[in-house]
Amino acid sequence: MPLSTPEWWWHTSTGMLALPMNAVRRYGAETAAVFGVMALLGTLWSGIDAYLPWTILDLNGTMLDIGLTMTAGALPALPALWWAEALVDYIGHSNVFITAFAFYCLRYTRLAYSTDYAWVIVSEVLEVFTMSLVWVTAVLYFRHLVPRKYTTMGQALPVIAHFCIGRCIGAIVSGMVTRVEEPLESARLMYRALAVAALVVAALYVALYHLLLAPRCAARPTPPPAHLLQGLNENGGSNGTYSPMRVYHEERARKGHFRY
Repeated sequence: MPLSTPEWWWHTSTGMLALPMNAVRRYGAETAAVFGVMALLGTLWSGIDAYLPWTILDLNGTMLDIGLTMTAGALPALPALWWAEALVDYIGHSNVFITAFAFYCLRYTRLAYSTDYAWVIVSEVLEVFTMSLVWVTAVLYFRHLVPRKYTTMGQALPVIAHFCIGRCIGAIVSGMVTRVEEPLESARLMYRALAVAALVVAALYVALYHLLLAPRCAARPTPPPAHLLQGLNENGGSNGTYSPMRVYHEERARKGHFRY
């Protein structure tokens, strides 16, 4: 949950040299929270990804229909990813996650009551809100949470949470519900249960974040160490004795969010 405002010096090449290694603990709780959110999203994603082809076949679809469904989910991602960074910066990271849970509720509800292939296509088009934008948000946000020294680890965390832990849990939960003798009806039962779960998580996320955590726990911006500002004039520019390093955050970004 993005409670901390970004500090551009956190990701400069000399930023970590000015801080003890235990400074990483400052973002430990937020990293764990986002990791948990990604695991939940991966669980919901797995319930659709693993069993959608069977649902299409049970609705008298063909293998071609399955391929076209995957294509319908991928095409809207192209324009979304083109403007993804600006959208995430404008909407806000937690709001993207909350929106994803809400759209998972819509997708599962649509699948639970689909009687023909056309409604399955509609459900799959909504994947742009539950996968494409979510993934960009997770990658950018983990990059923000970890210092430059741990960039690789920060990029691996969303993969582990979503595609390893979350996918495993989702496949196990869905497999326990689905029965071979009544595949379509058991799949509909699973879809309805996960739709309710997604809606509950979205409501809890809104309540916890917007009503409790954000107003009370938002961290104040921390100024960079004094020696990192040596050689800069009053306006932050170089006075001729110092060449500023490239920075990775915009310190005055909208609502405390960041851009790369």
